[in-house]
Amino acid sequence: MIKLLGKLRSASRLAFPWMDEPLPEQVDHLDRDSLNNRWSNLAASTGAENSKNKSMRRTNTSGVNGVSWNTATGRWKADVTVSGKQHHLGYFDDIDEAAAVVAEFRAANGFSPGHGQEHAKYASAAL
Repeated sequence: MIKLLGKLRSASRLAFPWMDEPLPEQVDHLDRDSLNNRWSNLAASTGAENSKNKSMRRTNTSGVNGVSWNTATGRWKADVTVSGKQHHLGYFDDIDEAAAVVAEFRAANGFSPGHGQEHAKYASAAL
């Protein structure tokens, strides 16, 4: 964060006007590391675009983004959210099969290949 004109601003957003680019709605860190503010790692983005390059949530217990255990069915459930709409992709006996279906759906819907692959690195975690 950088204080500019009495207001805190993220360094990644301020990089855009510094590089003679318009200030974007959001900034996507392509490698999902918010500490890496190299120009080559930054991309102007919307909220919808940025959500397609998220890291795995720290609360994930299955180890596969978009796959969770469903106690009622005793099977793995595959779900993906796109533009605020949740898509149920089915129930599976095998976690790898559920993961493959999720990966295929994401590839067909413009998600980055690294979406959900690792936990994010955030500036606050380094403090």
